[in-house]
This record gives sequence, C-alpha cells and structure tokens, in this order.
Amino acid sequence: MKVGIIGISTATLDLGTRAAQAGFEVSITDPRGHALFLDLIGTLDGNIKLSILEQTADADILIVSLPWEHLQKTLEPLRKIDNKIILHTNNYLFSNEMSDVEPAKKTAVQIISALFPQAHIIKLFSIFNFSTAKESKLSKNTRILFSGGNIEVKKKVRSFLDKLGFSSTELVEYNFNM
Repeated sequence: MKVGIIGISTATLDLGTRAAQAGFEVSITDPRGHALFLDLIGTLDGNIKLSILEQTADADILIVSLPWEHLQKTLEPLRKIDNKIILHTNNYLFSNEMSDVEPAKKTAVQIISALFPQAHIIKLFSIFNFSTAKESKLSKNTRILFSGGNIEVKKKVRSFLDKLGFSSTELVEYNFNM
C-alpha cells in the first residue's frame, strides 16, 4: 500500500516514518519546495521519497498537513482523489502570513471536503506527543485520536494506525460538510 503525504510537519514526518518502518511505500511533497527538506528526508529511516504533488496524490492513503491559506491553491489541481482516504492532521485557521485576511468561514476539513466530495475525510488529532521522526518506533504507547463519518473507512484507518504502532481512539462521528 502506498502512503502520500502532502505538507511536511512534525505529525506527518512521524506518520510517514512509522508507515515506512511498517513496510508502506511513502512519498512526500510540500508546496514550499523540496530543497528545504532534502537533508531531513535523507536522515529518515525507511522507504520515504520526495515526490511531485501528482505522484504523491496517487497513493492509497493521503495524509494532508497544510496551512489553511494554502489548502485550496495546493489541492485544487488534483482530481484523482475521489474515493480515497484523506487523513487530515491540522486545522489552521490563521498563521502569521494571514494578518490581513478575514477570519475563516470554513474549517480546513470543510474546504477539503468541498474540493473532493467523493473522498473519505478522516480528521486526526495529534494532541498527544508525537515522537520525533528519528525516534519513531512501532510501539503502542502513542495515542492518536480520529474522527470521520464512514464506518468502513474508519475501520481501515484504525487498522492503518494500528500498523503504525499507535493506540487509536475514535471520537464521535462527525459530518465535515456542515
């Protein structure tokens, strides 16, 4: 199974490293450019490679971590995402770059849901300490919370997270299109 990561963050590096250690093929892209991350990716264990956005989006499971203000511009060109599982790891409403922008009327998950109505969005909550990428171990001592609407997709996500060594907890069912 292939895992694609769009946007590099502490959470996505931990998820990607764990996925590679568990035997998944992992590709990462970041809209800020690969040059910033070449050295970092080279230090990670496992089958992790930098890729262009379209190749990353061909993965079976996508993990997205993008600031709110970059979501639409980055993801809109992708059209092969229908019926894929998208794990969304953050929900930035504001950043320092947005000082002159109006407050968000939609959350990041709602934006992704609107762009890809046939995709299966699962929100990951990384409120627990993620290990650093070099310290990732496939142990059940790291908890992760998730929420989504489709029961079968949530079973697949729980199985995926278990393979990564997380102790996953499902939160209440949530309709992200509200």
